[in-house]
Amino acid sequence: MSDQAFCKVAERLMDSGLILTSWHYSSDPPSITYGQIEEENTTYEYEITLDGETAFMAKYLSDAKDYVDQMKENNFDASYIRHTNTKSKLVWQQPKGSKFFLDCDGFEGELPHNKSHLTYTIDGSHEGTVSLIPTLRNTADGVELTLTTQLMLDKVLKADRIKPVMVDITLNDFGIIKSKVEDALRIFKPHTTDCTFDVKTHSESECSPDIIAQREQATQLARNSSQEEE
Repeated sequence: MSDQAFCKVAERLMDSGLILTSWHYSSDPPSITYGQIEEENTTYEYEITLDGETAFMAKYLSDAKDYVDQMKENNFDASYIRHTNTKSKLVWQQPKGSKFFLDCDGFEGELPHNKSHLTYTIDGSHEGTVSLIPTLRNTADGVELTLTTQLMLDKVLKADRIKPVMVDITLNDFGIIKSKVEDALRIFKPHTTDCTFDVKTHSESECSPDIIAQREQATQLARNSSQEEE
């Protein structure tokens, strides 16, 4: 995707409550506005004068000083005057990072102070926490939305017992984020999802088709809910 097209995506995401940012440590939204902003460009030029009259112009301050010094050495009444030229134009605000500030309603997970990800507490016999961490990058291969789900437990469990917990508890929020990003990208049909589980000390495997289907369904439900609110 071109840089300008991705800038427009960032603007639409901001309007939906997902603000692209880098490391952000405040509970307040990042002080950035996506879309077209006014950019000022300031340049200087230097008027060389002889006996109070304009003689010529110099582009650089160092040159202006050299010209004046040389003329003074030859007994000329020389000086320079700096002129400031400021021009403004509209440019697209470039995204400031690949992380998100999640500033929208409807999430089931808890937001930390900086609202960069969502966390969930697991109750019952297997206490622990699940985190859902979204990032968005514009790469040479296209725009990549990554939703990383991390499960931290005191005990080691088999992969087939871990997967339902990681998927089910994050499903609502996964759908909200993915639907908002797809809407910003103008994608309104199910999109191919690469999904793998990386189970520490065991193995890595691809997500089963039912998990991918669940997440696509959650994305569509979130989109339909958003349209009904509008």
